[in-house]
Order: sequence, then C-alpha cells, then structure tokens
Amino acid sequence: MKAIDKNAVSFGMSALQLMENAGFSLADKILDLSNRLEPFVLFVAGLGNNGGDTFVAARHLANQNVSSAVFLLGGENQIKTPESRLNFSLLKHSDAVSVFEIHSESEFKELFDVFSKKAEIWVDGIFGTGFSGSVKGIEKTAIDWMNAEKKSNLIVSVDLPSGMSPAVFSPAVFPSADSKDVLGSISGSISGSIINADVTVTFHKMKTFLESDFAQKYAGDVFVYPIGIPEFAEKYIGEGDLSLLSPRFSKSHKGNNGKVLIIAGGPYTGAPALAGMGALRVGCDIVTIAAPKNIFKEVATFAPEFIVRKLSQKCLSEADLPLLSDLIAAHDCVVIGPGLGRDSDSLLAAAKLIPYFKKAIIDADALSPMVLDALVKRNMDSEIMITPHYHEFVRIANYFKINLPGRREDLSSDELESAVFDISQKLNAVVLLKGKEDIIAFGDEIRYNLTGNAGMTVGGTGDVLAGVSGGLFAVNDAVLSAGCGAYICGKAGDLACRKKGFSLIPTDILKEIPSVLFNLTKSADDKMKYKYKNKNKKQKQKQKQKQKQKNKKTKKQKNKKSGCRR
Repeated sequence: MKAIDKNAVSFGMSALQLMENAGFSLADKILDLSNRLEPFVLFVAGLGNNGGDTFVAARHLANQNVSSAVFLLGGENQIKTPESRLNFSLLKHSDAVSVFEIHSESEFKELFDVFSKKAEIWVDGIFGTGFSGSVKGIEKTAIDWMNAEKKSNLIVSVDLPSGMSPAVFSPAVFPSADSKDVLGSISGSISGSIINADVTVTFHKMKTFLESDFAQKYAGDVFVYPIGIPEFAEKYIGEGDLSLLSPRFSKSHKGNNGKVLIIAGGPYTGAPALAGMGALRVGCDIVTIAAPKNIFKEVATFAPEFIVRKLSQKCLSEADLPLLSDLIAAHDCVVIGPGLGRDSDSLLAAAKLIPYFKKAIIDADALSPMVLDALVKRNMDSEIMITPHYHEFVRIANYFKINLPGRREDLSSDELESAVFDISQKLNAVVLLKGKEDIIAFGDEIRYNLTGNAGMTVGGTGDVLAGVSGGLFAVNDAVLSAGCGAYICGKAGDLACRKKGFSLIPTDILKEIPSVLFNLTKSADDKMKYKYKNKNKKQKQKQKQKQKQKNKKTKKQKNKKSGCRR
C-alpha cells in the first residue's frame, strides 16, 4: 500500500489529496456509526500519516457540527510528514475541535479520564501499515488504556488496529504458513499491544493480512473505502516499487547483499561484462563470471571488481559442469545466457545445469528448446525468471505450440497478456517480456513498465537488464526483481538519453543506475533552474558589493567637503 501511494504521487497525484480523501471517508463512516444526535468523538493520533487521516476527519466532522478532541501522541514538531503537519495546523483553527499535544504517559491518562467518558466513538489513528517492532512509551499506554477502559464505547481503527504489524504476515517471514501457524508463532509476543477495534476503516483495497484469523480477532468489522488512487498506480511499476526492495543494513557483511554467478559469453565478449556491471550497480556484493577461455582475459580486464572463472572450452560445455555446479551452490542467483551463442553443446550443457538452480534468470540464447525441456521437467522449488524480447518469446510460444504473429503490434493487449500468462504458467516462471512496454507476469499478477526509449534498442542493453534483475533477484523475490529491474534500466536509459540522445550506449545506462536508485541527480529542468538561480544570486552579490563601495566613496567625499576628520 505504501508503494502504491508513492507510485500515485510519482505519477502526478498529490499526497495531500490522498490524505484528504482518506480523512473524508473516515469522517463519513464515523457519522454512519454514531447513534447520538450530538455525537462527540475522541481521536488518538500518532505522528505518521494515520494521524494525518484523523486530523482531516476531525475537520470534516467539525464542518458537520460534530465536536471532537484530538490527542496527538507527541509534539507538532515531531509530526513526520508535511501533509500531516499541514492538516494538524488547519485543525487548530477549528472551534469545534479540542487539540492536545501529549508528551507523557501521565498527561495521557489525565486527559483520557476527562474525554473518554464524554466520547461515544474513539478513533485509533496511532500506527498504520508501516508499523513494525514492539509498541513502547505513550503509544503503548494509549493502546493499553483504550483496551482496558472500553465499555459501551466504539473503537474505530484507521487502516488497521494499531500495534498490528503487516510485516508479520509477509511471505518473506512466513513463506508457507497459513494464518493459524502465524498466530501460534507470534500471538504470545504481541497480543498485549494491539487495539481491540470494533470497526476498521481501510483504504483503496482490502489488505490480505486483515483477512487472516489472527487479524480478525482485533479488527472487528472491516470497511474498505476508495480514496481516488488511479488504477495505473498498481498496474505500472513506479518509484514506490523500489521502496519494497530489500534494504542494505548497516551491520551487513560481504555477501549479505547478494552473490550472483553469471554464465555467459562465447562468441560475444561484452555481454558477460555488461551483465556483471548491471548486478554490481544495483548493490550486489559479489559477482562471479564464468567465461569461456577465449574471452576470459577480456572479461577480467573490463572491471577489477569481477571474480572471473575460466571455462575449459571456447564455449560452455559439459566438461564444466562440476566446476559450475559448485559455483551455483555458492551463489544466491544465476544469470545464464547473455552472449552464450547457439552452439548445441553449449545449450545442452545449459540444460543440464537447470536442476542445480535455486534462483536463476535465463536470457537470450539460453532460451532454447533443450533448456525449455529441462525447465518443464525441473524440481518446481526453484525460482526462475525468463527475459525474452518478442522474437525470443515467439520461439518459446512455438515450443508450446502456441501460434503468435511475427510482429508484436499484430496482437491486441489482451491477446498478448493471455500468451504471457500462459507461458508463465507452463514454465512456472516469471516472464519479463521486453519491449516498448515491458510486461511482467507470474501467477495471477501482471505489471507493466513504461520507462525506456528508442535509443535502448542498441545491442547490450538486454545484458545490462539481465544483470540488474539478477542483482536484485539475489535478495528479493522474482516478480519484484523483474519489475524493478525493468524500471531501473529504463529510467537509467531515459537519463542517459537526456545527455547523449540516441547516441547512448549500454555503459551510459550503467552510469545512470545509481541516480535512479538513490536520487543523486536532478532533472535537466531543475539543473537549469539551479544554474540560473545561482547566476542571479552571484550577480546580486556583485551589485550589492559595488553599491557598498560606491556608498563608502560618497561618504568619504562628503566628509572631506565638510572638513570632518575621523
């Protein structure tokens, strides 16, 4: 949900507008729940966007002549987002709302005793979907007291009951557990710090974790309200998706952020190096390249950061299987195919490596019938991503006896989606279909990427994408890695195109990847504004200095004429 919000904002929607819509919906539900002619509402607000939603709701209720009290658990200067700060500031001008900044547990208890009996409805806006860890301090006091003192009062939670962490239900934490297993694992440690709500008002879509048996014990009746998030914020990959990537922890050690093995090259020299640099540029710790003996030295001299292992022949062969099986076991993810060539011995060796893969990206020449045979017959525990362009995709479709036209433009979007889903299902693999509009599909999920430009048809950009996706895949799931890989490469290509036009080359894309991931550069327009702003500032400083010197000279002349001595 956090990623979808961020996507909506990055595509042009205002974060303030989303908060306004959420607060309005919350106020509407509170009015619907009230049984009094003159209701009074107590809002308990945290310092994040959930608190912001309650500020908006209190303002809208005031416009309906409904009085309320808002407890901010902290000070105004501690509010985390500009949208929440603005709405808190607006709230203080309303005569129908009593606003309190609470800085201690004793202060909360004292004020709660006064207002809790008066209020028919208590609104819990302490924590949102971003909460994780354990509840402490004033927030813990607020949750405990609201649970303990509740009698005939109705508790309404915003988005989810405070103290409940959606991360608990993440597939990364419990990859195959159902809600009962999760409940058994965690209830003892967190059950005392979760609001017991009667109603939960959540936004945009039903959250998966709210449907679990565990969550239902705390959430009460769940109501979903739309807040105006456009469909394309979920459909298209955006900046929000990047925020879901595994973070780099300060205490991590070499290897914790991914180890990628690239099996590539033969007739083509540059492909393995471009893929390797792609993996390194997205933060992968270790990149090992298994390169044929005829290009071993060229690959090794491309970048000193590579660990390069020399294969026995001028192309991948079965003789290298013992070496490669050991290397596969020592790495988190394998990228196979860039620059591999179509030698039958190489493709047979690639097919025989499939059973060793835990995570793998299969690209370019490796997408052959022999490899597809091995993929279909493999142990389905392995996670596989394939990254074909359209002509390679047609070859894969032909393998499955699916007839597709020679040109992508001759398929409707629905027909293309259907074909991508079909092949993904048959291979039990994530499909990243490259093109003007990249398509990522797996299971019942489909995403699109619109970044990129016509200059990226230059040879080697697909190798960079394979490496980037591999570097991400080493520490993230396949769908996220495929989508973010496509977005990062396309965005980096767009930045490169601003500087180089359609003369861009793959190494230009590599140089721009850090800017996409870490926002290191401003847009061209921003740079021009900054340039002229600085220029004007310097001119003003010079003019000021000249005026100062002129005034000094004039003063001396006046003093001389008047006979004044200093």
